[in-house]
Amino acid sequence: MDNSTIESTPSREEAPIAEGRVSSCGQFFISPLRNNHSPEVRRSLLHSFYNGLMIEAFPLEDELDPIETWEQHLNLLPIPTHPPHHLPHLPQLPQPVLAVTESQGEVVEVLLFFDAHLDQDKPLTQRTVIGGGVVEYFLESGCGLLAYFVVSPTERNRGLSKVIIQACVDSLYAIARERDPCVAYVPIFAETNDPHCVPAGEDSLAPNIRLGVLHKLGFGLLNCDYVQPPLSKHTKPCTDLLLTVFLDNNVPTYTVTTPTTSTSSTTTTTTTTTITKQKRLFLPAARIYSWIHEFWSLCLGQVCDDGVNVKLPPLRSTSISAALSFALPLPMGKAGGRSVNNNNTQQQQPFQPQLAVQRIAEWLAPFGNLVQQLRTADKIDVLDLRTKQIPISSDPVPARL
Repeated sequence: MDNSTIESTPSREEAPIAEGRVSSCGQFFISPLRNNHSPEVRRSLLHSFYNGLMIEAFPLEDELDPIETWEQHLNLLPIPTHPPHHLPHLPQLPQPVLAVTESQGEVVEVLLFFDAHLDQDKPLTQRTVIGGGVVEYFLESGCGLLAYFVVSPTERNRGLSKVIIQACVDSLYAIARERDPCVAYVPIFAETNDPHCVPAGEDSLAPNIRLGVLHKLGFGLLNCDYVQPPLSKHTKPCTDLLLTVFLDNNVPTYTVTTPTTSTSSTTTTTTTTTITKQKRLFLPAARIYSWIHEFWSLCLGQVCDDGVNVKLPPLRSTSISAALSFALPLPMGKAGGRSVNNNNTQQQQPFQPQLAVQRIAEWLAPFGNLVQQLRTADKIDVLDLRTKQIPISSDPVPARL
């Protein structure tokens, strides 16, 4: 994205404000939470952002992470003791050199934005969060996800969306280069509602408008199906989303050569063939799958019953069902099952592996349909997001957010 379009001065480090270091970006203050502030301040700011902006902006339960997930990644809650659901290694993909100390194989950063000139004399926890972005960097695949970005309705038309997007992109590249300074490209994905599946009234911003906004912010549409994994035990995979990718200068391209024949007739008939070359953007199918593979694995590790280990099929597996395997826990005691503490007494609750496996299998059915397309393709084209807009719409696309 062209930084000249961002209505702010270049980023620079400022003196500590209130409880943590805060960067200044023109008319907005940016406060990253991952390595800043005391735990009490991080929790207060996170809850203010989540309850004040996120719940209203993302009303569909299946599409919003539980706040406990972010608290775990920001070291505000203990990480679950059961192991994550590891996936088979993908040897055909280049792996970055990593010092993995983050929880569950990903790094989550929450960036909060404040008005630089409003309530400057107040502690940060008493100032109003006017926007924010949540990014996730996946350690194994080396990909990023712009999981969420939101602008307060009262702060729109100030150019804040572009500032948030650029800060999120910069943050993901910085996290990647902390681990491998030689990283040249980080694919950055973002999900958005499909206007053909989600009515305008069910989203805080009509999906048709949102596509136009993402296009203006520098995203393109990946020409493949997409299914979001379940984000909690109480949600299901989401099939109403489109997968987009941020279009920076590092997105790979290939050339399509198209011959065009024209015929002119005067005294004699002349046929002319013109060769047209067109560059197209794409991502390797294997790179997309490596991220989806990791994303699903990490989500299943958070939402599955303790002791149920899910192994998803590798990219070139010939059969989803044949490659899918489950490692179930050993029974405890003569009665079997997991031991739980209820009213200070130990009771044996039978563990029902068949029900657990059935639920996970239902979750993975759309996953199998998704990877079928990726297994049969070498590359996935990046299209103009506006091609998915519903042609007839009375909702104007804002000129600038």
